[in-house]
Amino acid sequence: MKRRGKQSNLGWMVAAGAIALLSSSTVRKKLLQWTVKGTTAVIDVSEKIKRRAENQQEVQPFDFANGNPDVNIPGIEEATKETSERENNL
Repeated sequence: MKRRGKQSNLGWMVAAGAIALLSSSTVRKKLLQWTVKGTTAVIDVSEKIKRRAENQQEVQPFDFANGNPDVNIPGIEEATKETSERENNL
């Protein structure tokens, strides 16, 4: 499809400017620093999310895999003893 009218050279100017900036060693160094900072920030956030998820797993009052409580619940020991005594009397 052909365009009618005068075409803008803005795209070529932006591309040439980007190439000129990237060929500069100081710009490349800054770009590398920003990339490292950005990657570090992403890794830190993912580690924080992982730690929060691990802490939430520790807070759960019941171990669903084994069926045993994994935290100290007041009165649970007495209830467990009563239940085992009733089972022994059967």
